[in-house]
Amino acid sequence: AFSRFGKLTPTQGLLECNRAEHLNYMASVAVRQRDLDTAIQYLDTAEEVAWQIQSAMRQAEVRETMRTLRLLWPNETKVQQLQEKLYARS
Repeated sequence: AFSRFGKLTPTQGLLECNRAEHLNYMASVAVRQRDLDTAIQYLDTAEEVAWQIQSAMRQAEVRETMRTLRLLWPNETKVQQLQEKLYARS
């Protein structure tokens, strides 16, 4: 289900709220697999969707995944850039 709905582009028939949830889940899986590039890509898209639909719940999920990302890669430039983007929108 996640590979079908957790796409970086919108999927017809899937609510954006659900898409944001799936994207965040895929980002968290990538974090656990220590795949930084994939995690950043999915988390950034999840954040964009959560921001566009103004879902506090989905934004909180993104921030939680971001905390884990920062713990694993605290000095990585990509992580710091995404963190700055999240804080700018908070």
